[in-house]
Amino acid sequence: MIISNTGRTLYNGYDVASTNYVYTENASVGADDGWHPARADHIAIQLCCATLNASSLTYRIEGRSKTYTRPCDIYNASIPSAQDIDTIVNISEHVDEVRLGVKITGVATPNNFYAGLILAESK
Repeated sequence: MIISNTGRTLYNGYDVASTNYVYTENASVGADDGWHPARADHIAIQLCCATLNASSLTYRIEGRSKTYTRPCDIYNASIPSAQDIDTIVNISEHVDEVRLGVKITGVATPNNFYAGLILAESK
């Protein structure tokens, strides 16, 4: 039984315009940018790309622990041009923090990207 469910907005209609991974809506690219606590029984990221005019959009979910702070890939995928996406990616890895990077191939805008982190506790 789910006893709590918390959501955090990661991107809210962000117009992705970078060919390098960005980790916040401020286009932050640093090693310590965009990290969110992820200690929960169930972790998921909900993704939506409502408009995609670039050749493709690639997203990468990364995780790290307090012991080993080097980021590791948990999941990555690309969306080809003229497609949209509405999906949830469940994260089964036990990490202390997660972040979501996003980039495009072929500069063209708008590329409206939405994402949220979902943390749930169960009993």
